[in-house]
Amino acid sequence: MWYGGRIVLISLFIFYVVDVPLRLFICVPREKIWNPFYQGGKCADQEALVMASASFNAASDFIILLLPIHSVWKLQIPLKKKILIDIYFATGLL
Repeated sequence: MWYGGRIVLISLFIFYVVDVPLRLFICVPREKIWNPFYQGGKCADQEALVMASASFNAASDFIILLLPIHSVWKLQIPLKKKILIDIYFATGLL
């Protein structure tokens, strides 16, 4: 779990270091981002960036959900409690 947590943390850091500047400078001038009637300027493909960001966020959320499951199943507690703990973690999907 320690290595998995570090890998997720580093990958999230790298992704957002790239994602935030792309979102800031996707349109020139920046006003065109929120004002579609602005004359002049140009924007890159915003839909592709949104889909990439959404996919990465969904995948990272799922991986973060799965990280503690292995550790929970190694605990010396009854099976029913292990299942209940996993269900508590799964409420994060809501």
